Amino acid sequence: MKVLLRGGPADGRVINGGGETVVRGACLYERTGQKADHRGKELPVYGHRADCCEADGRGAVDGCE
Repeated sequence: MKVLLRGGPADGRVINGGGETVVRGACLYERTGQKADHRGKELPVYGHRADCCEADGRGAVDGCE
């Protein structure tokens, strides 16, 4: 399934994923319950969790992953 990422370093990207969370690079994205139109298809939106992004020096320390 394709999902749309919002926020963080992958903002606006469409990736394959599903479930409660997806990981892009070193960052965690959580399902928001929202839907967004992308090229004529309605995709679920996953929001960036800034506290779970290793690119910002976090993630492994707080056990988000």
